[in-house]
Amino acid sequence: MKKFLQGSSSWCRSAQDFLSEMEKNDYAPATITTYKLHLSRLVPLVNGKTIKDINGHDLNAAIKKLRKMYPGSYQRPSSVNLLKNCCKAFFKWKSSYCKSENPAMFIRARGGVISETMPIFPKEIQRLLETIRTSEDFYKERDEALFATYAYTGLRRAEALTLRMANYQSEKALLKVVSKGGGSRWIPVIKPLKAILDRYLDNGNRQSKTWFLFTGRSNTRALSCRQANNRFVKWRKISSLPEYLTIHSPPVSEFMTQKQE
Repeated sequence: MKKFLQGSSSWCRSAQDFLSEMEKNDYAPATITTYKLHLSRLVPLVNGKTIKDINGHDLNAAIKKLRKMYPGSYQRPSSVNLLKNCCKAFFKWKSSYCKSENPAMFIRARGGVISETMPIFPKEIQRLLETIRTSEDFYKERDEALFATYAYTGLRRAEALTLRMANYQSEKALLKVVSKGGGSRWIPVIKPLKAILDRYLDNGNRQSKTWFLFTGRSNTRALSCRQANNRFVKWRKISSLPEYLTIHSPPVSEFMTQKQE
């Protein structure tokens, strides 16, 4: 990767390593370009400090300063959110390597300080799915298909749990999602997810088209939100994933689009 950050500080090298890892994990080129821009502006503001010296107040101040330095870039709330997502993702990655507290866990939004749900990254997703797949759990195929659907589509919990057999068209690799308001949309099913869903349905789980795709103990009732959350917590613990990850953790597809294969 061509270096875009001037200087040889540890923060510059860390930013380069972070972007290189994004490329290795097939993040969208447009997302990588956007993160390059944000980091090229953010890193100079933290140079000279270690990650243990930085806290949430420092990052909020840095974001505020960048908005003043580049008013044309950060006028819209969506642009500010992209900057915050970059900040969270980079410092989460940095803190995991340094084994220190993540200073970006608390980012000030309008009206005060809130705790943002941390995203789940590709390696964490793969570890979770691999743990489920290689287990002896009775519901492993259902759970792998359910959490793979979250990871590869970015659907909300309720949207995934209300899917029915008829919503999945394997031949066309499409999934019909029905929203709360009654509207619907078709989303593409990428190859890794299609393979998991087909394996799940081919192993005796392909029932009536009116049945729910992810059922509980009763084949005619959908898995509840509480049940889905409990299953995620179980697999997160077995996979030794960070406790701050929840079933609501936005997968990379929500803000770092994975390359379609």
